[in-house]
Amino acid sequence: MPVLPALAADELVDILNAVAARLDTITGLRVFDHVPSALEPPAAVVQLPKDIDFDLTAGRGGDTYNLVVLLLAAKADARAAHLNLAKYLDAAGPTSIKETLDGDLGGAVDTARVTRVSNVGAYTFAGVDYIGAEFDIEVVA
Repeated sequence: MPVLPALAADELVDILNAVAARLDTITGLRVFDHVPSALEPPAAVVQLPKDIDFDLTAGRGGDTYNLVVLLLAAKADARAAHLNLAKYLDAAGPTSIKETLDGDLGGAVDTARVTRVSNVGAYTFAGVDYIGAEFDIEVVA
């Protein structure tokens, strides 16, 4: 798994690296910390935050990062693709994205929580059709 280069006090890079590192603990899942030009499923792409809420408390308190992880589970033309995706959608278990990411990401953040899964269905990535889903992750650091 590639790791983004860390800059001094670069909290966002640390968070993205921590999310990627936790996802990398799921056996067989390929993890990308950037949008690759091609991939082999199953793959998770950790994307930049869709929004950031600063200063949760006075005096430069914590910030909330709302991240999205795109999971592409299998080629969309295979019936087994639905079953392959389902194991990542479970709330618990060895391949559960939620169970893997909920917590403090190995001490890197105050809290991380998968809040929802959306856009479950077909995706075209680099000209190939996949079945996938988007995981919304709320991170407070």
